[in-house]
Amino acid sequence: LELLHQEFNQKNFVIIAVPSNDFRMELSSSESVLRFAKHRFNASFIITEMLNIIPGKKQHPLFKFITKQTG
Repeated sequence: LELLHQEFNQKNFVIIAVPSNDFRMELSSSESVLRFAKHRFNASFIITEMLNIIPGKKQHPLFKFITKQTG
């Protein structure tokens, strides 16, 4: 993602990373994900807080919208 960000940032293409622990494969908190990405990959793109992406009561509104738009 960092390489894409570096290549396309000047062309108004924005990379946004959206961590989720819905599949139990992510670090334990938004802060730990951010620290890891900054330290390991020198990430300079936008990283949101951890969001619920799986459809259901806890699904974040952004992903409800995406789910609705894509079927």
